[in-house]
Amino acid sequence: MFEKAIELDPRYAGAYAGLSWTYWLDRFYLWNPIPQVLEQHSELARKAIMLDASLPTAHAAMGWA
Repeated sequence: MFEKAIELDPRYAGAYAGLSWTYWLDRFYLWNPIPQVLEQHSELARKAIMLDASLPTAHAAMGWA
């Protein structure tokens, strides 16, 4: 769903932050043990912050990265 939201509006920071959290959950619960998942998580969180620096979920995601 977040990917579809990004496709519809590439400047929607909330979608990047949400997608970032899904990658973090993948790694935390070992649903996807590949280390690159954390890189994707931090990259998406960084993008969300660039789009909207006032978005708390983006900063929280970056903190967990």
